[in-house]
This record gives sequence, C-alpha cells and structure tokens, in this order.
Amino acid sequence: MESNVSSIRSLVNGVACALLLTLSGLSGSPAAAAPAAPVEGPVGRPVVTPPSDPADVQGWLAWMQAEELPALPHAATLVYRLGHDAARRGDNETAVRLWRGAEELDPSYLAPRLRLAGHFVSRDPAQGLIEIGRIVGLARMQFRLQHHFTSYALFYGLSALYLATIAVALLLCWRHRDRLRHVYTELLQRRMPEPRARVWATVGLLLPWAFGLGVAIPATFTLAMLWGYLKKTERMVFIGLTALLVASPTALSFFGELSLPLREGEPPFYSTLRVPQQPYSPERMAELSALAAQHPDNPFLAFAEGWTAQKGKQYDAAVIAYRRAEELWPREARIPNNLGNIETLRGNGEAAEMHYKRAIMLSPRWAPPRYNLGQLYTARFRYAEASEEIAQATALDFDLVRSLQARSSSSQAPALAEEWLEPSVQWPAVFAAGAADEGADAVPPAWRPWFESRGLPVAVWTLLFGAIGLGAGLVLRHHLPARICGNCGSTVCRRCATRRRDSVLCVACSGVVGTASTPEFGRLLLFKRRRETRRRDGWIRLALAAVVPGYGAIAFDRVLTGWTIAAVAALAGLLAFGGTAPFPYDPRVLVDAPRPGAMFALSVFIVVYLISLFSTLSWQGRARENEIGLESSSGKSVARIKRAA
Repeated sequence: MESNVSSIRSLVNGVACALLLTLSGLSGSPAAAAPAAPVEGPVGRPVVTPPSDPADVQGWLAWMQAEELPALPHAATLVYRLGHDAARRGDNETAVRLWRGAEELDPSYLAPRLRLAGHFVSRDPAQGLIEIGRIVGLARMQFRLQHHFTSYALFYGLSALYLATIAVALLLCWRHRDRLRHVYTELLQRRMPEPRARVWATVGLLLPWAFGLGVAIPATFTLAMLWGYLKKTERMVFIGLTALLVASPTALSFFGELSLPLREGEPPFYSTLRVPQQPYSPERMAELSALAAQHPDNPFLAFAEGWTAQKGKQYDAAVIAYRRAEELWPREARIPNNLGNIETLRGNGEAAEMHYKRAIMLSPRWAPPRYNLGQLYTARFRYAEASEEIAQATALDFDLVRSLQARSSSSQAPALAEEWLEPSVQWPAVFAAGAADEGADAVPPAWRPWFESRGLPVAVWTLLFGAIGLGAGLVLRHHLPARICGNCGSTVCRRCATRRRDSVLCVACSGVVGTASTPEFGRLLLFKRRRETRRRDGWIRLALAAVVPGYGAIAFDRVLTGWTIAAVAALAGLLAFGGTAPFPYDPRVLVDAPRPGAMFALSVFIVVYLISLFSTLSWQGRARENEIGLESSSGKSVARIKRAA
C-alpha cells in the first residue's frame, strides 16, 4: 500500500515538472510571449490596471496608489459627472458616494466638495456645515484656492463698487440736468434764437460723453460743473467717483501682481504651483533642474526640484535641492519634514528623527512631522513615544491622520505625510516680486473693453476734467446762478424768474398766477399745476426705479441709501448672472462646479430690487399725502372767504 502511494506521488511530481518545463519553454518563445499577461510586478506585487467600470472608485484609487500618482483629475471629473447623473435620477446615495470618490481622486478638485455642501445643507445642515468646514480647511492649506477666492472676491467687489458709483453719478447727472441746460440756454440766447439755443444747450450737455473718454469721466465733469448745486451726500458721490478713477492705476497694478502666479515663465514661481498635482516625469525633472540651475537664489525652484526628485525616488538629488532651499528658507518646516521622509525611506532612523524634531520645533502646530515621527517610533519599537506623537497629530489634524492611516492599511509600507509649501510662504512672494506690467494678463478680461481700465491716462483725464468742471461751474454759478421754482420745481434764473412774496416762480407758474382773478384762486391754480407736474414726475420716477434699483432713494434725497442699494444689487447681479472670471484659471479648481452662492445671490438681488421698488412707492405715497394736505388746507381757506363774502 505504501509503495503504491509513493509511486503515485512520484508520478504526480513528474507530471508537474514536465508541465513547468513546458510552460517555461513556451514563455521564452516569442509566439507565446504576446498573449501572456504578467500577474506580478517587479517586486512581487500584483499589477493594478485601471478599472473597466468608470464608477469603480476603489479601483481608481488602487490604481492611483499603485502608480504613485498624486491625483487622477480626468477620472475625478468622470466620477463627478456620473454622480451628477445619479443625483438627477434621484439616487442620492450613489451620487454622494461618487462625489466623495471624486474628492479622493483629486483633492484639489473643488466641484465635488461644493456639490456635497449644497446637497447636505438642505437635507442635513450639520453635515453641510462639516462639508463647508472641509472646504475652508482645504483653502487654508492650498495657495491656489486662496488665490482663486481672493481674486474672485476683489474682482466682484471692486466691479460692484465701480458700477454702483458710476450708476449713481449718472443718475445725479440726469436728476440735475435741467440746471446746466437752463444756464447753457440763457447764455446761448445772447447769440441765437431761443429754439436753437435750447437745441445747442442739450448738445452741450451731452458733449462730454462724445469725446471717447468712457462713461465715468464725463459724469465726473458734469458733477464738477454742478458742485455748487449739489447737497453734501451728492458731493460725496462726486468725491468717491473721482477717488475710484484716480486710484484705478493702483487697482490695475494690484491685479497685475495677483496675475503673477498664473504666468508660467516669470519669477518667482516659474510654473512651480502645478508641481504638487503633477506625476513624476524625467522631462519635468530636467526642466526644473535647468531652471533651478539658472536661478540658484530662487527657493521655489529649489523646493520644487527636491519635491520632484523625491517623487522620482532620486533621493540624492532631492537632498541636495532641499539643502539649497533650506539655506534660502531656514524657517520653513516643510523642508526638514521632507528630508526626514527621505532618511526614513533610506533606513537612517537617527537622521530622520533629527529632521522631524527640527520640523516640529519650527512649526509646533503642524501635524505631519508629529505623525511621521510617530511612524518612525513605531518602526523602532518605541510604542509609548509613538502613541504620544500620533495622538498629538490627531488632535491637530484628524482628517490628515485618518487619510494616512487608510493609505497605510492598503499598502505594505506606512504612508508618510508630506505637504507642499503653505500659503503664508507664497503670498509674500506675490507682492514682493514687484508690480507686474499692465499688459493683457494684468487687466481682468471683463474690464478690458472699458476705458476706465486703462490705468494712468484715466487718472490724468479725471483730474483734468474735474478741475476744469469745478472752475467752469463756479464761474457760471457766480454770473448766472440757477434756482428752483418754488411751485413746480422747474429750473429758473434771475433773468426768467418771477418773485411772488417769499417764493420764486418760473415763467409758466407766474403766467398761471397772472390769469387768476383773486390771490386765493391763483393759489388753487398753482396747486393744480404743481399736482400735474408732480404726478408726471412721479410716473417717470417710478419707471426709472423699476429699472434701476436705488433710483427711488436718490430721487427722494436719500443718496447714501440709494448708493448702498445699487452696490448690493450690482454685487448680487454679478454673482448671479455674470460668468466672467478675473483670470483664466486652472480648470481643476472649478471645472463643472456649481457656481458658489448663485441662487443665494439671485435671491438677494430680488429682495434688494423689491425693497427699492416698494420704498419708492412708500416715499411717493407720503409725498402725495403731503400734496393732498396742502390742497385741502387751501380749499378750506377759500371756502371760508366765500362764506364771508
């Protein structure tokens, strides 16, 4: 029996050896090499391929980790769009899962984060606030997002302020247009008949806008001409508009500095802002090395060279580059942390511990060196110290520790924390590099068609036209002051005005009084004309208020209120309807993202519009009540006179 078993075993072993020899011979032949697929990597790990199912988030993450890629932007975009389709079908659970997967595939991709925040705000406010907090936390750590949000906020804020101020100035020019036109008419009547003088007076009023100097500079000139007739709040609008136009070169220079990070071939960044999201490639490494050699005093290039060499496992070159960056940035904690990671991968625990402790000393509130030091202590069996360091890292940044532990559980070696430069290092470099040239990249695309965005010439023309307007306006007011009719509000001067007791009347009102048989009847006729004029002006005022938010407040001498309404409406309108950006951004920041706050901005615009319209109706109703009260008191006095007669 035992001999039979042994013979059977020997037969099986022989067959197995024959099969192995046959397979090895087939694998060595060219014909068999083509269909054979490798099942193991060079170090014994299974080869991971991209998933066949685009919605397989775990497959994408496994492939990204196997290829050691920092992000998969195309896969993240695809997964995000699949989540959007799932949300349209009503499958919210799948949509949330896919959006979170897109968030992991590309941590700098803002669209899934915004979509998650918008999804949970109405369904689970607590989770929605958590998602918003994650976006804020991401923006605190990423310079690209901070630069994006800062540029957007300044662009929309300044645009709304400029638009509101110009609009209010134009409305004031419209409101006081009759004063200048009447003065021009009276002056021209000395040389030509009255009908022609009226036509040329209108031409003279519109002439500043025909010089091709935009919209704001002629409005500044007109308000300067009207300086002697403006109230204090209206003069504030003139001063504000002049200040904005004079400061426009400074604003353009500031945006020129903000556009500096987007310029690929200019110092100090030299396109290094894209390095953290780029996979390693020899071509990119050679490009950074050449730039770093050309600019040895640039710390950004030195750090980017070390970062890229570290990703490519060229540890000697990475250490040299980091050392050069450390000489330029002796207080930067990212450099010793990354040097510690390199020494850990080399197996030099003592040097790694020294680097980690230096990083902790430079930045005690930064979690990555503490977590890395805890991993180093764990590998060296110093468990008590490891637990303490990891606990402190968890208290400082729980999300970072959780993500690193998740990566460590799915890989053979523990994941180490390494981060790109913090924004506090990059922001000073933006403004320390000096003002950029005011070229095509310095001016936001939405501002380029406007004359007011041409920089220094705008400031010069504003001061010149403002000074000319002030001088000419004061001279005209001294020689021929314009006044207001005490009854209908028309413009009069001392040539055409008629004085009646303590009031000044225009030609039409004085003619009405002249046709009355008694003073009381003349008063009734004046009230009738006043009522008709105010009714006509009220309809015009209401029509303009229905089109321009804030005009009603300006028409009733509430200029600051109207200015505020116009500014808020302009900002909300730009956020809700404007699709322009201050600069052409990397599409990975906001590609396919829902417009942040678009619906909220639209709601604010509608609310402000309704407030402006109903406030105008309210003020107009009060003015009508005052007119009715005056007429009723006049009617009672006339009735008493008739009874006495």
